[in-house]
Amino acid sequence: MILQGSKVELLRAENLPRDRRQRTGLALKSGGTAEVNIHTPISLTIGAEKQLNLDRYRRQPKFKATEKEDAMPWSYRENLLSAHELVLSPSLGQANTGGGRTVGHWPHLGYKKNGNARGPSIDPRPLPPTQKISDSLSLIWTTNQRSDESKVWSTNRLTPWINCPRLAWSEQILEAKETQPEVSEDLAPLARGTLVHSIEEYLLSLLGVNVGETPLAEGTPIHVGLGLPLDQIWESLLQHLSQLAPWLSRTNAVSVHRCNDLVGCSPEEWTQWLEGEKPPQIGGRLGQLLLADFALNAAGPIASEWPLESATGRFIELEGLDDDLDSATLKIYGRIDRVDALVLC
Repeated sequence: MILQGSKVELLRAENLPRDRRQRTGLALKSGGTAEVNIHTPISLTIGAEKQLNLDRYRRQPKFKATEKEDAMPWSYRENLLSAHELVLSPSLGQANTGGGRTVGHWPHLGYKKNGNARGPSIDPRPLPPTQKISDSLSLIWTTNQRSDESKVWSTNRLTPWINCPRLAWSEQILEAKETQPEVSEDLAPLARGTLVHSIEEYLLSLLGVNVGETPLAEGTPIHVGLGLPLDQIWESLLQHLSQLAPWLSRTNAVSVHRCNDLVGCSPEEWTQWLEGEKPPQIGGRLGQLLLADFALNAAGPIASEWPLESATGRFIELEGLDDDLDSATLKIYGRIDRVDALVLC
């Protein structure tokens, strides 16, 4: 929590990449200093797009300012953000309003007979793009698209195209998604995944592999590098889990199910351990994860949340073939959850 005068902000307290990105976004929004590097100016422009469009809407020409027995000039079309205030589908009375064809300039955006009576407008659509704007705004507000050669794909956006191109086309191009997903009382899938990731990241940090930092020179199997009994490591993970999920000790249906799913015990057993009794046996999803890590004898972790980067930028290039079987390059950015190196005996 940050207190600035009378303003209070709640921020992510951890130091993971997603937490630093959130703090950077909030800092940029409030005019503060960015905590991480900005990949592209377009990301900054998108954040300001709403306010810029609201300002354009407030500044666009209004028909109310048109003098009586005069018409709204056609040249105002260049500064219109929307045509919804124009009379494009006139009523019978508006269609019979005289003066629109005898006014001194044509075409126009509507004739104003007096304070209330007005005639139909010539449809100005499609409205011209805003002139004299930056390259970043041009990419967002106009139809000028980047070439396929310059497009960089995120791993999250590319994965649906690999799994089901038809579904990816519907969701990403047509934007045909469920407007009201089914309501669930369970923990959100993203929250569950983040919780398991955080436990794994904590386990790797005990080995010196910190999130987003430079990879280690060589890998060491976890059971060798930690040099601690398995039960002691399990209890350390439980201590970290109790800080991330204090709701596990509750007795509602979600807590009962997730406590058994994650740790393999009931909320009552979990509460007894928090009060100083014997810890639960290794079990649940997190217990299986720990046992699987300890079973890796020929590999050791060297990086966590490792970014895909190259000498040309924050992406890598994959060579392949396009639909015409011609040579093509695909640019991808993202992060790898965990990187292991082979340990040769």
